[in-house]
Amino acid sequence: SSNHALDTNVLEASLGSMLHALGAQSLSAWYWRWQLARLLTGAGALKFLSCDASWGNMSAAHWVLQSTIFPGPLAWHAYWLTQHVPFLGHFGVAFTAVAELLAPWLLLMPDKSCRYLGLGLSTLLQVAIGLTGNY
Repeated sequence: SSNHALDTNVLEASLGSMLHALGAQSLSAWYWRWQLARLLTGAGALKFLSCDASWGNMSAAHWVLQSTIFPGPLAWHAYWLTQHVPFLGHFGVAFTAVAELLAPWLLLMPDKSCRYLGLGLSTLLQVAIGLTGNY
């Protein structure tokens, strides 16, 4: 038996797929946005509720980049920048907080431009994570 959050996420995504297959495209789109908002908010909350002082004092980017297991193509440069220009690391932590705690809720707004802003912020964070290997 497996007790991974991924199993639950796949099961929940399947519900959205079933809704879509049954012709409820609007409902399935809303459901997937709701699922994404919960996942990203949970990831952000975990960072700040983990009692890791580096998230509270805004130095987490430096430490996470220093200890990443699978560094991406820009990992060394990102680490160097956070070491020599600490403000950039602080900005990265603040951006992560906004992208994971606030932007996901924009996905649920009725205004399409709000949803695009939420999508853009979330996508930018995911691209940065992929380029730095900061998984």
